[in-house]
Amino acid sequence: MAQTSTGGKQYGMAVKVAVVLLIFVQMTQALCNPSLAGIMGDFPDAPVTTVQTIINIATLIMIPAALVTGPIVNKIGYKTTGIIAMVIALIGGVAPAFIHPSVEFMIIERGLFGIGYGMVYTLSIAACGEFWRGKATTKVVGAVNFGAGLAGILYNLLAAALAPMGWEFIYYGYFVIIPILVYYAIVMPQHSELSKGDEGAQGQEKAKVSLASFGMQFWLFIIGMALALMSAAAFMNNIAMIVVGTGIDVTGAAVATIMTGFTVGMMIGGAAYPVLYGALKRAAMAVYLIIDAIAFVVIMLYADYIVLMVCAVIIGIVFSGLNSAWGDMANKKVADYPLASATGTSIFIAAAGIAQFLSPFILSGFAGIFGQTETNPFYQYYPAIAVLAVGGIFLLVMAIVKKNKVDYEHEDAPAAPSSDAAEAIEASEA
Repeated sequence: MAQTSTGGKQYGMAVKVAVVLLIFVQMTQALCNPSLAGIMGDFPDAPVTTVQTIINIATLIMIPAALVTGPIVNKIGYKTTGIIAMVIALIGGVAPAFIHPSVEFMIIERGLFGIGYGMVYTLSIAACGEFWRGKATTKVVGAVNFGAGLAGILYNLLAAALAPMGWEFIYYGYFVIIPILVYYAIVMPQHSELSKGDEGAQGQEKAKVSLASFGMQFWLFIIGMALALMSAAAFMNNIAMIVVGTGIDVTGAAVATIMTGFTVGMMIGGAAYPVLYGALKRAAMAVYLIIDAIAFVVIMLYADYIVLMVCAVIIGIVFSGLNSAWGDMANKKVADYPLASATGTSIFIAAAGIAQFLSPFILSGFAGIFGQTETNPFYQYYPAIAVLAVGGIFLLVMAIVKKNKVDYEHEDAPAAPSSDAAEAIEASEA
């Protein structure tokens, strides 16, 4: 493995793949979407909203799961926590294929999956700042978000292939977690390997202090992130209403194709993030927010199928970039004491989940204040555009005025050595 200028070792491709594979486990959430029609057919007395909870429950359970993941990682390490998370996700994922006495029971099973879902998502972001520093973190965060887009496409194809066999067969797709778990268990280092020496001891001490130790800047960052992602989520939350309400497709069938464009955009955005970050640096966030606002305006003014497809790809790129940038910054905000990275990322993931869940309620509330109602399919776009545009302009001005580098542009100390298994794999690659 390569030595850094300071004598420390760098993590190589084997560990990077293990971290990216965490997001492949998280994205298995997309597998179950096509099963709802079959479930409604087998349980005709169940309310539609109850059946839909089979999908939504994981997003809710993710929030507390993300909050506890950081402290757990600090106690038992990344490898052990990841294995536990994937076992939970596997059991909750495949369970509906074998045991489905009622919709309510399947919701409980999906809630179990949500625990693992939230844990692996948190680990995938926290690990980027735990095992890499500076520009290397940026590249791995981009790879994780690229992986999210790619996994979404692959799982949609897998679900489409399994669906004709029966809705139960879709849940067999969760067995894909097993080879990921095996690879991760062999390659991924434990967090404890980073706690050697003075820097690690210092990190452990600071990671134990109160949440106030993160400082005002961290909490302002969390609030800003929540507002931005809440507004950006307006596209996903309202796309069906826009497609049907504008007469583009009264059946709503075009929504799936448009959202595929969004997923492709996310994949592109993750791959392009390190390049865009390198070019724009502290202006990157501002540019993302402004482009998102412009895309929303274009949709409102020229809504048709082609415009929605093009804008879906653009918004997907931006949304992936925003997630990459916020995750990148969340790690580097606590880089002075790396062992607190997992705790900071737990807070970031939980806040992002809350923001996206509450997005339709908050945006519709603000829209109502200004007389906009759901009779206008774009009514949630108005407050979303305002938040994105004002936030983007504010950050752009700050980027121009502030000549010194912001926190997340500084290179940090290199990470500590990786596991023996990872070293062996990387040595064979060399």
